[in-house]
Amino acid sequence: MTSGLDLPLCFSASPGFRPGTPEPTGVSPRDGTAFVSGFDDTALPGLSVALMFELCLRYGVEPLVRSHSPSFSAAQKQRIVAPAQVQKTVTVRLGEATLLCTAIGDPLLSRDLMREVAERLGLARASVKRLHINPPGCDPLIEFGMAPGMVSPWLRPGRPTSVRAVVLTGEAAPAATDETAVALSLSLRQSLFVPARIVPAMLRDYAARAYPQVAWIDLRRATAVP
Repeated sequence: MTSGLDLPLCFSASPGFRPGTPEPTGVSPRDGTAFVSGFDDTALPGLSVALMFELCLRYGVEPLVRSHSPSFSAAQKQRIVAPAQVQKTVTVRLGEATLLCTAIGDPLLSRDLMREVAERLGLARASVKRLHINPPGCDPLIEFGMAPGMVSPWLRPGRPTSVRAVVLTGEAAPAATDETAVALSLSLRQSLFVPARIVPAMLRDYAARAYPQVAWIDLRRATAVP
């Protein structure tokens, strides 16, 4: 099967990755260039990328970016970057509150989970009855400063938005030794590849630095063991 990445998948080891994951190549944060020329029209702001790189280095991971075919949905991107996993984020309107629900893989959204979010935010329980996923009136360009086709918790640091909370869902925290690569979208055509083990802490610390006024809620669930 053909890959949508700009180079064939490489399975040699790279810093922060184990054999068996694609080796991201190309851009280094050292030279201050975050994107290949012509790709930055639909990219995250440079401040966002710089903070993501800073956090990677804090956790002992060298930031590695690679280009790929443009993807306009998480499912499409998953096919392009496999066997790496994809961070998926959806916009949720809970009553009058706007949430960004994100996960490695598919976010786990349920009424029970939304009730817990409502309780933590001090919202009325009835707000769960007015629940909309990807609400039609939410324009990512206006709401989050994101390009069409991108929904992401890596919001521009300091930029006011309507987001009330960022909610991390999915399975429990990866084991400390989990080096499975996760693709974090920097644009429709480029992704930052990081090991799964640092993603929850990276998101938490990014939220604290970039938008401290927004609630950070970690609602990951432990995986049931048969």
